[in-house]
Amino acid sequence: MYTSEETYHDDYDFDDNDGFDYEDAEIELHEFLFSEYLHSGGKPVYDLIRKGHVLNARLAYDRAERIWELQKRESGGEWYTISCCRRGLYGKKAPPGFLNDCLGVLNLSHLRELADRICEPSE
Repeated sequence: MYTSEETYHDDYDFDDNDGFDYEDAEIELHEFLFSEYLHSGGKPVYDLIRKGHVLNARLAYDRAERIWELQKRESGGEWYTISCCRRGLYGKKAPPGFLNDCLGVLNLSHLRELADRICEPSE
């Protein structure tokens, strides 16, 4: 039991030198998801972006060129293309570099959501 002067936070050291590097966690999740989706297709990754769940990133299809474009929004509001896929997105057709670029626009919470989907026990 804690007294009024102390809290459970006193038991833990939450300074910047606690040894946990959130950037490393993001990199490891990115690598895990890349290896999982590389051989099974990246549908959950592409769907997350296509459905507008990723702020400042989108997948747009250019009908004239028949390519998928991964686009990011600049701070001024302009969209620019960072990666392209000339093949279809689904069914293991997209090249590994495009999948990697799509994972690269996701934040840590998106990566965790995708990892949770993979790690959930199937019923």
